[in-house]
Amino acid sequence: MAATQTGFPIAIALAPAMVLMVGLAQPVRKVYILTTPEVNMNKEQKLSGGCLCGAVRYEASGQPFAVSHCHCRTCRKHNGAPVVTLAGYSVDQVTFSGTARSFYASSPGVARAFCANCGTPLTWEGDAGELGRILEIHISTFDNPEALAPTAHAFYPERISWFDIADDLPRFAGFADEGEPLCHGPG
Repeated sequence: MAATQTGFPIAIALAPAMVLMVGLAQPVRKVYILTTPEVNMNKEQKLSGGCLCGAVRYEASGQPFAVSHCHCRTCRKHNGAPVVTLAGYSVDQVTFSGTARSFYASSPGVARAFCANCGTPLTWEGDAGELGRILEIHISTFDNPEALAPTAHAFYPERISWFDIADDLPRFAGFADEGEPLCHGPG
């Protein structure tokens, strides 16, 4: 069953200096998503991907509103990985084909989609109020993940202590761009 509401305010960076806030029900928690012109795809570009066995396929049209590394415990557990990189899209930018996705309701208002045949984690999904439903696609499921470069790290203090990424991207305590970055580059 798909999620219907995240319960958190969502902010989407429309350009480097513009942020759109959408207030949702309590508890209040800010979500900021960074994009940079270098990451944005043109509106006509389409990226495809799918699960390991090929049963579930998708096509994402246009540019994602975010591409970021997430170090939070729930994303790591869902993927069995030390970090997860996600590309965010509005639900109307993504079409699925093949076998229907299965969903796990990981928290109130949030669903995580996966392939029931091979178990590949595919998306994080929730409702962003006025923005509608959004999907964050696990970047490694794209046929060409090189087309999407991350712009930030989220939940950096939750990272596994022996793991870090040698980049100069900002690292945030919570959602990307929530407050001042803790640092740029490995801690």
